[in-house]
Amino acid sequence: MRKSASVCTAFILATLCCAGQESKALADLSIESSASARVWVRYVVKDLTAVRSGWIVSRDAEHPHTVTNLRPSPTNHIRGIVYLPGCALQTFDQPIQDARSYQYVFHCEPIPKVEIHGTVPYLGKLFDHDFKVEAKYVPDWASDFFGYDDGTTTEIPLGPAVALDDQSHFHLSVPDLAGSRIGEGEIRIFIRDQVTVQIVDQLRVASRNPKVQASRLGGIRIESLKVDGGVFAFCPTKSTYAHDEFGFALRHDDDDGCPP
Repeated sequence: MRKSASVCTAFILATLCCAGQESKALADLSIESSASARVWVRYVVKDLTAVRSGWIVSRDAEHPHTVTNLRPSPTNHIRGIVYLPGCALQTFDQPIQDARSYQYVFHCEPIPKVEIHGTVPYLGKLFDHDFKVEAKYVPDWASDFFGYDDGTTTEIPLGPAVALDDQSHFHLSVPDLAGSRIGEGEIRIFIRDQVTVQIVDQLRVASRNPKVQASRLGGIRIESLKVDGGVFAFCPTKSTYAHDEFGFALRHDDDDGCPP
């Protein structure tokens, strides 16, 4: 009897041990690119117990990034928005059903560029400051795509920052996202202090042309980028936008306008 009890106990312990090991088995997703350029990714992981999000900026195609600690389940998945300079925006939705290594490879679909010729007639508090401006694409469909909203605005950097000339003019070359299959959203122009390397403000489009569609937060709808030959006037906002440690904007409800 004692021997049978001991065998039974050992079997139960072994079963619990194996079950515990199976429940801890995790998956991962490798995000790679077929082009030799830096890839930008915003992703959201959803499983039965939690939701987590993150950003990826790979160094180059030879250094893919792997999202780890993915819990497999019939309903779990990871979704992402992927951008590579010169390529159309892409999205992916990868179910995570098994404890194994998954792979997503970004294949570039080249798209043309559109030029933004900006002027800042009113510098305000930026006068005599060392700063540059940069463009970011804000997909207003991101929260719906992810099925998750943590209050952070998804902003995709579209290229290097540029300085204003002596006449307060600047020139930016951005991808023509209006011609891509994922094209809704806006372009926002941000100001980066060259001393602190922090984003300190946003330039709001000040065009009086009714064909120029501006968002409530001062960005330009991408379908308006070719209006007036891409020549726009901008002005700084009256308040400083809050950004997190990654440089991404935290949404706010202010609706500051440009000075008259």
